[in-house]
Amino acid sequence: MVNTVNKPNRVNALDQNECATKSMDNYNESSSMQLKWIKLGRKNIEFAVSLFHEYSDTLKVIDFACSHGKNSMTVINQLFDELIEKRHHLVNKLKSIGIYHNDLPDNDFEEVLKCVEDEKIGYKYHKLIKSNQISLLTTCVGKTYYEKI
Repeated sequence: MVNTVNKPNRVNALDQNECATKSMDNYNESSSMQLKWIKLGRKNIEFAVSLFHEYSDTLKVIDFACSHGKNSMTVINQLFDELIEKRHHLVNKLKSIGIYHNDLPDNDFEEVLKCVEDEKIGYKYHKLIKSNQISLLTTCVGKTYYEKI
């Protein structure tokens, strides 16, 4: 039986109400600290977009350690926003985008797919996809980091 009374507090958390050992059953609800760091890392997305090759009509994105997906939607939507804003000439050439969500084999990928399908946060509904008639392929890959992907 799981001890739910004496859970430790997260050390140095911005939100001290979160605990360090929450179950993966509610990862999307308990990952607000991670989301704060993702939003602070927007410059990484901007840098990555500046490196995109303009010779391809296909974009492939690998999302390592996707967990249950909510925070992954934020990163991918940031990427799509940046493409529209800074590389609109590249967007006009895109015909397909493949998104590969990776995590451990026992991850609940159904939760990831629910996030993709969520009209509020899912990248499937981003204006990049909808406005440009881009073919979207979403794939979930359950592999450990010690296996070849």
